[in-house]
Amino acid sequence: MNKQYVIISIIIGLILVVVSCTDLKKDLPVASSGTTKIHDAGWSDQSSSNFHGKYLKDKDYNTDVCTSCHAKNLLGGVSKVSCNKCHHSFPHNDGWEDDTSKTNFHGKYLKAKNWNSNECKYCHGAAYTGGTSGKACYQCHPSFPHEVKFAVEGGHAGYMEQNGYPISDCKKCHGANFAGGGIVNISCSQSDCHRDAGGNTKSPEACNTCHGVFLATANDTITWAPPRALNGDTLETSPGVGAHQAHLAEGEISSLIKCNQCHNIPAIVTATGHLDTPLPAEVKFDTSLAGLKSADHTFNPNPSFNYSSLKCNNTFCHGNWKVRQETSIDTDIFTDTIMTGAAYAPTWTAGANEITCGKCHGLPPNGHSPEDLSECGDCHSGIVDISGVIVKKEKHINGKINVYGMELNF
Repeated sequence: MNKQYVIISIIIGLILVVVSCTDLKKDLPVASSGTTKIHDAGWSDQSSSNFHGKYLKDKDYNTDVCTSCHAKNLLGGVSKVSCNKCHHSFPHNDGWEDDTSKTNFHGKYLKAKNWNSNECKYCHGAAYTGGTSGKACYQCHPSFPHEVKFAVEGGHAGYMEQNGYPISDCKKCHGANFAGGGIVNISCSQSDCHRDAGGNTKSPEACNTCHGVFLATANDTITWAPPRALNGDTLETSPGVGAHQAHLAEGEISSLIKCNQCHNIPAIVTATGHLDTPLPAEVKFDTSLAGLKSADHTFNPNPSFNYSSLKCNNTFCHGNWKVRQETSIDTDIFTDTIMTGAAYAPTWTAGANEITCGKCHGLPPNGHSPEDLSECGDCHSGIVDISGVIVKKEKHINGKINVYGMELNF
């Protein structure tokens, strides 16, 4: 009796195993050849329609069906084949995607592997654009994983320009001050990347990082302006370079001007109107010099910059001014009721030829009594010598009428 009971129990057990395996096979691809291999041909071949990555994608990566053989943690189970054998980080654990506080966060995982992301390619594709997973790494951080050329000198500069300078994306991994952050712990200033000539670290947000002298200190305002334009040009015949240094650093016939006299200077690099607008840079003259009103504040020069001809038009500093005889302290020098400058329109890229004496105001100005060049110094004493050379440039083109040792308003 007991023997019969044992035999019946064994038979029932075998039936249950068969039923269980049959149910399992309903959800898993089975070999068409009828062999004992449960997965069909191509299960490990990414190019096959039977590839297990595609199979899981169709199930929205629900791996419950896999646990029957590979165990709940997918580390082998009865199959003794661990999913982690091929792709060590999948199936992803809790906190993998977006919880930076978790030890399982994918940023920390990659950091521990020195940012070797090759294993990610199995599911996300060779270019990390989705692959069988359909999830691109670039959906969350557009510039990572970085290509090899990204770290090459000038490599990521081009990427930044083409993508509207996504500095906020850099900060996600490199930290608010680019010193490393809690995710990558890699400083943007390592290996002398963002450093000045003295070896001091310099923020990628410094003005002379993108234009001007890269190796200059961050607070050296003169070096914020080209040469080195955004596209790398250094010749003054290039629109991005032009007469920047002639205005800001050389000052051959006048005092130096400041950046904000021709441009809106952003308080921070990501301010609206700076990185988010297309080239060329906007020229917006203020009223301190180019837009200075003359003729007792009644004449507005209305300065403008022509982006096609590269000419500065109607600027006070290049001669678009008027002086009224009736309000002048010396009416005898007038040959008309109004004295005017020449309102010259210099070409931004023409170089030294545009600073020839007389181009901006005539020799003498229109409406001024005829005078020999050597006589200019009689009235404009100390500013110009008998040869017509400007000897006190800080008094020339400074928005004042410098005559008889006095500074008068236009």
